[in-house]
Amino acid sequence: TDRMLDRAPDSNTVPQKWTMAYDYYLPFGPGRAWLTHGPLVPFLGGWQWGGLVTLQRGFPLNATTSSSCLCGGGASMPNQIGPAVPSGFVQNANHWFDAANFTPEAQYGIGTEDYGTFLGPGLSNINMNLSKRFYWPKWGETRSLQFRADFINGFNTPWLSSPNTTIQSGAVGTITSVNSTPRVIQLALKLFF
Repeated sequence: TDRMLDRAPDSNTVPQKWTMAYDYYLPFGPGRAWLTHGPLVPFLGGWQWGGLVTLQRGFPLNATTSSSCLCGGGASMPNQIGPAVPSGFVQNANHWFDAANFTPEAQYGIGTEDYGTFLGPGLSNINMNLSKRFYWPKWGETRSLQFRADFINGFNTPWLSSPNTTIQSGAVGTITSVNSTPRVIQLALKLFF
């Protein structure tokens, strides 16, 4: 058995991932550029916008077969006759990889495909929050009330699940579910004292 066929990135490897947290005080209210005084300051001043952005590539995947193999209980690998994602191939939920470039291996044989020949769907997620602290002179300097609105998966972007990778399946290359939850909006009031 050629053990070099098992050399590949771990199935939990993410080739590229970018995460950014941000926090921005809107320029209205005391100590800011605009609306520093007047009757609207308590309502329009002191707002803060923040969030977390995550962009990442997908996890390594490979085509599989439903036939038996002599591979010690591992996945049965097909023969690969061309690239999993050829140049110009458009990946979508109906065709994530080109299944025509894979053929079943001989019975009880080992196919020629390497592990991790293509990547699954990536993640693009933006969580956001908008908050404001209200100060009341009669409460004293240390007391305030914070209003906060959290938008988890703010743009309601789906994170597609991995595609069906079994080349003998009629649904090969298709994605039928998502890993993410839909947008969640949470409103909260918090008293600081």
